[in-house]
Amino acid sequence: MRGDDPFSTISGFTAEVLEGLRDTYSSEWVMQAMKACAKAGRRKCNIKYLEGMLKGWKADGYAKPWEQSSKAESEAKKKFEEENK
Repeated sequence: MRGDDPFSTISGFTAEVLEGLRDTYSSEWVMQAMKACAKAGRRKCNIKYLEGMLKGWKADGYAKPWEQSSKAESEAKKKFEEENK
């Protein structure tokens, strides 16, 4: 893979976590969160960031939150940064 690719080969544990996120939020939500993470320019997207983004989207209450994503991405990023200080 290219060095600037935000996603790489994943471990079995990460695959299980992604499956859990998919079961909780849907495949579409997880894929859109991964796309938003990559689009946001994060060098390496991680599970905690994705989970925070998904939780933020769910809290916003939209059917397709990525259509309202700028607010949700901001909040997820802020929450992630606060939790990982």
